[in-house]
Amino acid sequence: MAIGNPKVFDKVKRRIKILQRSLSRKKKGSRNYEKTRKKLVKTHEYVKNLMGD
Repeated sequence: MAIGNPKVFDKVKRRIKILQRSLSRKKKGSRNYEKTRKKLVKTHEYVKNLMGD
């Protein structure tokens, strides 16, 4: 499995790390928790599409 542009992948990895940390600090079930969770899911989907799966 090859990654087209490693710089983009590194940037997205950093974004996931930030979102995951942010999510862990939110109260489960709150509106802000759900918003952050959706952003995280969307970012993971983006990585999946980068990989070509």
